[in-house]
Amino acid sequence: MKRTALNVFVIITMMSAAAHAAEIQEVKIPSAAMQCEIPATVILPDSYAGGERAYSVVYLLNGYSSTHHTVVEFAADILTAAVDTYQIILFLPDGGYNSWYFDSPMQPARKYETHLAEAIAFADSHYRTIAAAAGRAITGGSMGGHGSLFFGLRHKELFCAIGVLSGAVDFRPWPQEWDLPQILGPKEEFPQRWDEHVAVGQLDRLKPGELAVYIDVGTQDAFLEVNRTLHGKLLEMGIGHIYVERPGQHDNPYWREAIKYQLFFFGETLSTPKMPETNGKG
Repeated sequence: MKRTALNVFVIITMMSAAAHAAEIQEVKIPSAAMQCEIPATVILPDSYAGGERAYSVVYLLNGYSSTHHTVVEFAADILTAAVDTYQIILFLPDGGYNSWYFDSPMQPARKYETHLAEAIAFADSHYRTIAAAAGRAITGGSMGGHGSLFFGLRHKELFCAIGVLSGAVDFRPWPQEWDLPQILGPKEEFPQRWDEHVAVGQLDRLKPGELAVYIDVGTQDAFLEVNRTLHGKLLEMGIGHIYVERPGQHDNPYWREAIKYQLFFFGETLSTPKMPETNGKG
């Protein structure tokens, strides 16, 4: 009898914990810019269901050759724990196989910079978000790190913080890689276009104190030197930021660890949940 009672207690406890765990949703965002629907993953904190508070949002961008599912597949435990711990929403808009998160001058139908703005508007209209810069951060890994820096600097009024994980923040040293000639045109023909579409080419938009910036890269990463150069440039500009190098490569095990620190940083930087104005959002 005692054993049965204990088993029932354990089952009820587990069910109760599951009932209040973070929720993972998949949504489709109508894109007027690309005349289609683009998928995204949304991770809501345990307190979201049935509540009335508004939450800060971290936008997390996928890397080259992956999708919005990829990070969830290898780090769901970390991401769900983080949204519950820091009481934030994670929003993962799909960046396509090779978008680099800009509007392609070679392929007019590919407008991923424009789509990120659409994704933010979608999040604010469909979820209880803190729809202000103080309630938004953006980060990403590899190509997504390029996207977070590129978009974050070009639209700095939307965010209070930018993160970069193993970011391909300057792809110009690799002019034949990652489908870039097809998206931007050959570098030797369009050097100015490459300068205008690379993340580090946006640094002059940033002034000291405007954004919190966190950069993280492994010491065995192919993008180590371009991240070091980014770090040096920010120092020259007097831009306060966190720069971290740790042993590791350009791979999922490194990102599983690195994302923990960035989400902690965002949890400390973003606005805490608050009661929203009446807006009827779920």
